[in-house]
Amino acid sequence: MIGKKISRILHTKWHKGDDILEGIGTPFYTDTYLELEGKEYVEFNHDLIQPVDKVKERLFEYKEKEVQGYGNIKFPAKIIDIEKDEYNEIFIHIEGKIELSINNSYGYHLHVLET
Repeated sequence: MIGKKISRILHTKWHKGDDILEGIGTPFYTDTYLELEGKEYVEFNHDLIQPVDKVKERLFEYKEKEVQGYGNIKFPAKIIDIEKDEYNEIFIHIEGKIELSINNSYGYHLHVLET
């Protein structure tokens, strides 16, 4: 995937978790997909990146109000590097000095960080 360009970052419908966290409420979860140039889709999770032949659910494009820093991504964005940390969590580095990851805190969420 290194060197390929991301056209869009998409997600499935947000759904509630089964647990209610006292004082915080219910966590929400979504699945995240990277649309690469050429309409190729890749599922992106905190510890997994895998190609997807066909996405079976309706996908929605992320919005700035859903993910802080999302508006800083200039599409198409070239993938510079992919790394795993000691907990096997995946970090995708894209041009513009931006890091993408899936945060597993209070549900699964896309995390965008300027590095």
